[in-house]
Formats: sequence, structure tokens, C-alpha cells
Amino acid sequence: MDRNRLALVTLGLLVLLMPGCLKKQSWEVTRPPVWPRYLVEGTVVDSITREPLEQIEVTLEPVFFLFPDSFDTLVDTTDYLGRFSFGRLPASAVRLMCVDLLERPYRPFSESVVIQRDRNLTVLLPPYSRPPRGHRSHRPIYLR
Repeated sequence: MDRNRLALVTLGLLVLLMPGCLKKQSWEVTRPPVWPRYLVEGTVVDSITREPLEQIEVTLEPVFFLFPDSFDTLVDTTDYLGRFSFGRLPASAVRLMCVDLLERPYRPFSESVVIQRDRNLTVLLPPYSRPPRGHRSHRPIYLR
């Protein structure tokens, strides 16, 4: 009699637990979330005359300790109106660097920028009061 009672209790538990086990499994593939992308553009001008500067190498370098998987280093060169543009960048913190590619006496520029929305930047590139000894502006100088 105890065996019958044990079998009946076991059968009752199986009936109670079975509907949860028989739920239809969903095997649909879920898409990963689409993160927003932003446009970073701007103009490089002389800090004194406010004239646009062409042939300035503008570099965006991610700050890896904040956003390790953001993007690789990006480089653009300003056009004759001093404009540069970087499109479709994820939200991140970057170092913006500007170096003169021609033989003009401008100081290299470096500043941290946070990208959380579309940015339109104006970079004021300061000239040296006089070119430093042995200055070669055609070689990129990266500040860290």
C-alpha cells in the first residue's frame, strides 16, 4: 500500500510540475541593441588671425581606459577652408590632436573631447612666438 501511495504522490507531483517543463521554447535570434553614432566635425583656425588653416592633420585617438572597444585611431586632413570631419563614431572619450603638415610655425594641439552627441568644434591653433630651434612641423608630433 505504501508503494501505491508513493507512486500516486510522485505522479501528482509530475502532473503539477509538467506544464512548466512543457512550455514552448523560443529559439528566435534577438538582435543586439543599435548604439547611436555621432558626427564630429569642425574647423581649424589660427588663434590670432582666425584664418582657416589647411593641411593640418587632425587625429582622434580613443581613451582606452574609459572605452576599450570604441574604435581605432582616425586621421583626417583639413581642406582649404580648415574643415575636418569624422562620421559615425560611438559615444566615447577621445584625444583630439592637430599637427601642421606644412612648414608653418604652429604648435601641436591636444585636448580631450567627450563624444555624447554630434559635435561641431573650432580648434584655435596657436603659433609659436618664434619657431623653436630644429622645429620640423612636417613630422607629426603626438602629445600624450
